[in-house]
Amino acid sequence: ALLVTTMLIYQYCSLTIHYDYYKQGTRYRMVDSSYPLMTNLQDNDVIPKTIYVIPRENNTSTAPYFTYQFYLNHYTVIASLPPSDLTVGIAFHNKADYEPLLQLGYKYIKLDSNEYIYIKGDDLYNIIEEAF
Repeated sequence: ALLVTTMLIYQYCSLTIHYDYYKQGTRYRMVDSSYPLMTNLQDNDVIPKTIYVIPRENNTSTAPYFTYQFYLNHYTVIASLPPSDLTVGIAFHNKADYEPLLQLGYKYIKLDSNEYIYIKGDDLYNIIEEAF
């Protein structure tokens, strides 16, 4: 029993180091611009408490969603397109000119080479543009 326990602990530590530790930089780069922006805006009453993370096309990984949920834990993060009846909203995607969001009335701001924030609502857009 002691040998099995020791092997399990070793395997757990090994996987943690070889997977989580090496992936943390890649994961953080997914949110390295949106995280400080949304953290600075969290006390603003105009900012919705629910944000949407659009899954990357042709990618079934849940890593972007879970990364946003981990870093932006003071928001409710939903991995889907926002509903069409929202009057104000925030969504994140890794591409510019994402047609489904543009059709819903969202405008976007490029945060960095792999992050775009899509915003619906003129007042909200102005607040975020000013903060960025």
